[in-house]
Amino acid sequence: MTASLPPAVLRLIEAYRPVHDLQAAAAVLSWDQETMMPPGGREARGRVLGTLAGLRHDHLAASVFADALAECEGEDLVHDPALQALVREARKLHDRAVRIPAELTRALAEATSEGLVT
Repeated sequence: MTASLPPAVLRLIEAYRPVHDLQAAAAVLSWDQETMMPPGGREARGRVLGTLAGLRHDHLAASVFADALAECEGEDLVHDPALQALVREARKLHDRAVRIPAELTRALAEATSEGLVT
């Protein structure tokens, strides 16, 4: 399936893969925190979630991601609405990451964890 995709799109997908993986790991940890985590684990879990959020932010703001995105935006994708959506959403994620400091991203993830009622 991916063999028919333009090389620029393949590079963007490869650059996005760690972002997706970090988000998936954070989702599992968040679910566990809200359902099964023992009392007293919230501070440590918040720190871990903050670290994952910071790593995700760093990948989205990285020049590798920006370069792959710019290359895709130069492609003629008018006949593929799904690829257009992929590039559009990747642009939103990247733009947000470069406008919001990584430390704020980490702090927000930690504060969200602290704010949960257990």
